[in-house]
Amino acid sequence: MKGIKQYTIDEALDLIEAKSLQIGVKPVLVAACGMPDFGKTFFQSKAMEKLPNTGITASHDAEQAYRYADHFDYLFIHAVASPQEVCEQTRRYLGRDTDINVFIYNPNLFSPDLETITGEYDIVILNPDSKVK
Repeated sequence: MKGIKQYTIDEALDLIEAKSLQIGVKPVLVAACGMPDFGKTFFQSKAMEKLPNTGITASHDAEQAYRYADHFDYLFIHAVASPQEVCEQTRRYLGRDTDINVFIYNPNLFSPDLETITGEYDIVILNPDSKVK
């Protein structure tokens, strides 16, 4: 896992905010991927606190949120699926891919081979404090 920058949730949100200025289209589509209990929902709730006009949804329940996507500056889509699967949805409903793909994990529950996922994700969040529900 050396060489792969891992961020806290707050650092990741700062990075997303900075990247959104370069993206130039609204809403900024953020796929938050990870296994159950790794903190995806918590990450989304922190995004709603920090980033203005943020919408959140789950990939399995996103069709309704996509209908109102243009009302948001940011739309966070959390998924156990891969970012490619989330992109298939956003392409189908919004005509474009996600802008930022985030992988979130708890090293106490799972240790991914980060070298293999580096190309798929723009941001990797290390979340050792997530709790099993």
